[in-house]
Amino acid sequence: MSDKDIPAFPTDSHESPFVKSSSGMTLRDYFAATALQGMLAHSTRYRPRDRYQHWHDAISQEAYEIADSMLQERRK
Repeated sequence: MSDKDIPAFPTDSHESPFVKSSSGMTLRDYFAATALQGMLAHSTRYRPRDRYQHWHDAISQEAYEIADSMLQERRK
């Protein structure tokens, strides 16, 4: 399992007989979501990286770049 596949909120599959085991959101997705939340709070700072890209594409891409950086730092 790579760092990108680590579940953000792992659960023990024996917690409840009524809940099927699910890994849910990855830690990378969680990091990206929290980074995106802060970035959107100050969204006027973000502009497209080139003339063919919408601002939401640029900000989403950057959120995952931040998440990947956080995963890399976590490995240290």
